[in-house]
Amino acid sequence: MRPTSAQAGGNSFELGKDYYSNGAVLTLTRRGSVIHAEVAGSEYEPYRVWINFDKGGLRSGECSCPYDRGGWCKHFVAVLLTCLHEPETLVERPSLADMLAPLEREQLQELVHRLVQDDPEVLETVDLETTSWRTVPDEEDSGVATKPRPALDPEPFRRQVQHICREAISACEYGDDWEEDHASDRLRELLEQGGKFLAGDAPEKALLIFQTITEAYLLEMDDLIDYGLTEEFTYELDECLAEALLSVEWSETERPQWRQRLLNWDNDTDGGFAVAVAALDEGWKAPRVKRLLSGKAKLEDLEDEDDPDSSNDLILIRLRILERQERFEEYLHLSRTAGHRAFYLCMLVRMGKVDQTLQEGLGQSLGLHEAQAVAKALREHDAPESALAIALHGLQQTEALDQPGARNNELAAWTSELAEALGKTPEAIQSGT
Repeated sequence: MRPTSAQAGGNSFELGKDYYSNGAVLTLTRRGSVIHAEVAGSEYEPYRVWINFDKGGLRSGECSCPYDRGGWCKHFVAVLLTCLHEPETLVERPSLADMLAPLEREQLQELVHRLVQDDPEVLETVDLETTSWRTVPDEEDSGVATKPRPALDPEPFRRQVQHICREAISACEYGDDWEEDHASDRLRELLEQGGKFLAGDAPEKALLIFQTITEAYLLEMDDLIDYGLTEEFTYELDECLAEALLSVEWSETERPQWRQRLLNWDNDTDGGFAVAVAALDEGWKAPRVKRLLSGKAKLEDLEDEDDPDSSNDLILIRLRILERQERFEEYLHLSRTAGHRAFYLCMLVRMGKVDQTLQEGLGQSLGLHEAQAVAKALREHDAPESALAIALHGLQQTEALDQPGARNNELAAWTSELAEALGKTPEAIQSGT
């Protein structure tokens, strides 16, 4: 695709042109549908750029530079210009899947050993990633029938939380350069491990991981907060716990124990676990929840007067669970009643109801972000013409609201690129090129 200034933020487009002209793009490699490049910049090490393509053109991309002001950075622009004007510099290489496919078990093991030797921290990553393959030794038989423990060792998660938190605290104490987001990002990676178990229909294991992370984090939290670090991470823990709690089948004896544990954590953090407490209390059998899922909800069912923010968070969590469990009709009822138009329309797309999505989408007033989400879902569902129609509709709705500069935004650039790929020149012009 041909990059334009509409897709780049600030003066990134002109700077990117300079970078391209000065030969800043050092390497350019294509592996399957992904292009990887190294671009010389202000740091000693070059920046890394990744670009994902499909038959409609550019789908997504990222750069390792710290640019965060919206749109493409100058390195990204330089790579696209190189692809456009110097395609012969693009080196074709096999994808990761193609490289690993022919290897025998012994070769894969040797490869992992070498990676660990080169970077010892890889060993901790391997430890975390393989926890689901190792079993926790059974405790001695007490003669009392108990629920089997999940085949998961939580200890690597406890150690990682402790290491991340204490490394951050130590850096602050000794005045070292430390980015708060770095600690938060590393803690989030641990949460993502629990998320994999949720996606794999193993909520008990996910809950054990989240419990372990929470307990280890709360032991370090006071010192972290003293240095202004990762306080917001509590709320992310709260939502992860809520999703796991709503995914588990509870016995009458387990629920009270977990409720007391949550209340203790909530008290220690001044209400930091309100969503998880509400999730456990309501479950899926509360009358208002049943009405929301059946499409027979009342207006008062949508909001908890005592804590409306937690109520909305809980609705979004329920939607994730319903989608994961393929309870699509209930998802449609809840998203439509709660006014989450983009979620509702994207689910219609996933269910293969492209015509209905287009009809209902064009009949609603969609904001820019809503229109973009629905249009991208349609494009991924191999319905680019419908995607273009929804995207243009979103731009037109924004104009109708008389918002200054509405054309100059990410959706306009995305629409222009798609229209151009489909040969729809008038639409490309209409969307702001």
